[in-house]
Amino acid sequence: MYEKATDAGGENPCISTWRCDSLGRLVHAVCDGHSYEYAYDSLGNLKEKRSNGKLLVSYTYDSTGNITEIKDPAGVSTRYEYDLLGRMTCIHSGQGMKVQYGYDSLDRIEHIHYGNGVQTNYAYDCDGNISHLETRTESAVLLSFDYQYDGNGNRTAKTGIQGLTTGSSALDIRYQ
Repeated sequence: MYEKATDAGGENPCISTWRCDSLGRLVHAVCDGHSYEYAYDSLGNLKEKRSNGKLLVSYTYDSTGNITEIKDPAGVSTRYEYDLLGRMTCIHSGQGMKVQYGYDSLDRIEHIHYGNGVQTNYAYDCDGNISHLETRTESAVLLSFDYQYDGNGNRTAKTGIQGLTTGSSALDIRYQ
């Protein structure tokens, strides 16, 4: 396939070409003189992306198709862990940082623990909307918001840690 695009003034043409395999997956693309190649595993998951033969990123998956590792050109890996329900539970960054996720009985994120000791907690109303969000360290609250919604699930108010209440920008525009 071939595509030619220009800026709004009709200048600076960018010619792109791409090729797909028999399954319709992108396997080769050229844009602005840069060539990109894409390789897939036996399950059809993107395995790696290369530019002019140089590895840009590689992906590893578990047997259910969840990404378990992303490796950058320098060989730095970010690893991902999942529970038996397929929910992401942990990310290990290549720089040694760890982020852990916890879920409630309805599969909604309940908390996120960051490797630096910061934690974000979520609470939900009976309609599944976030009703409270709090980010804190062990000794201090960094952010805290309470949310209110109308009967259609549109956010109508957000109250911050200082007690300042703001409406939803969509509702503010509509009712002014």
